[in-house]
Amino acid sequence: MEIIKSWWQTASLWEAVKFWVPTLMSAIALIYVIYDRRPHLVLKARKGEWFILRKSDKGVTFEGVVEVYNAGNRANAIREYRFERKEPAGGWVGLKSELFTLEENCKLKGTFNVTPLMLAPYSGAEVRVQTTSNLSRIPYEMKVKIEIQDIFGKWYSVDVIAKA
Repeated sequence: MEIIKSWWQTASLWEAVKFWVPTLMSAIALIYVIYDRRPHLVLKARKGEWFILRKSDKGVTFEGVVEVYNAGNRANAIREYRFERKEPAGGWVGLKSELFTLEENCKLKGTFNVTPLMLAPYSGAEVRVQTTSNLSRIPYEMKVKIEIQDIFGKWYSVDVIAKA
């Protein structure tokens, strides 16, 4: 007890500032680094007419391009896709989610729903998505919910409106 009392009597304000300011700055930096290590993807619907509906042999096909940004400082990857369409009555109906390929004249033109799709830290990518619905005729427009799961198991979603 005597040592603590004597230290308080001899300690100056400058010595207290020299100790506490760097200590608090280090604690704040540590909290920020730990917070920033969390995985975080941002999904955005691309502006313009990027979501279309067309007739196919399986029913109605939805195609589009979604922008995915990795807002974290660690690499991430897309692991799975889920799609749902909004019913006129108000409910949501699940749609097929699988890897689709687009071929024209026996040449590969593009792929949809690619997994795994790697995303570097603080980067972005355009993701081509496609799904099919068993509707018999094409509606004028359809609201579709696109959900993407990252490698850490976290789900992200964006709602888009596709037009025929």
